[in-house]
Amino acid sequence: MIASDLRRMALRTFPPGTPLTVVAPARANFGALLAERNDAAVALRDLEAIAAGGEVDAMTPHVVLEGLDDLEDPVEFLAGLRRRTPEARIFALVSNAAHVGSLAAFYAGLPIANAHPLVPEEIEPLFAAAGWKVLAIKNLIDESIPPASSLPFAVIAGAIAFNVVESAMHERCRNAAFLVIADVDAAR
Repeated sequence: MIASDLRRMALRTFPPGTPLTVVAPARANFGALLAERNDAAVALRDLEAIAAGGEVDAMTPHVVLEGLDDLEDPVEFLAGLRRRTPEARIFALVSNAAHVGSLAAFYAGLPIANAHPLVPEEIEPLFAAAGWKVLAIKNLIDESIPPASSLPFAVIAGAIAFNVVESAMHERCRNAAFLVIADVDAAR
C-alpha cells in the first residue's frame, strides 16, 4: 500500500533530466506524477507488461520499481529485470505487510497485495535470490503513528484497535513501506 507521497519522494531522489525507467502497476498512477514532473528523461513501463516479457531499456541506469507484492514470482521477475537491465540500479518501493494500515485493510477484508505481501525479513533474501545486491533499505515512516516515546498507545484503524506496547512492534507497524536500493550482484 504505497501512497502517492511516497512515490513523489522516490521520484525526487532523481534530479530533472536523470535517465530513469519507472516500472509499476497501472493502479500506482505514476502517469499523473510523471506528468507533474514533466521530464522527458523518465519512461513509464507497466509492471504486468514487463513481467510478461515486455521491453525495458537495457541501458537505463535507474529503475524505480513498485508492485513486487503483486507478482506471483517476484524472484523470477527481479532475475529477469537483472538480465534485461544489467547496468541498472533499482530503487524499489516495497509495501510493508506489517504496517498497521495494511493490517487494518486485511481485517476489513481488503487484499493487501495481489499475490504475496512482504515483510522486512523477506526483502534482502528476495533480491539476493534474484541476483541483486541490496545496498540499503530505508524505512518509509507513517507519520500518523505516534513516535516511540509515546509507547504504549493504541492505533485505531476502522473498527480495530492495535495496542502498540513495545519498540519492535512499533517499528513494524509504523513503517508504511521500504525503499530498497540494489545493484546487480557482480558475483553472480
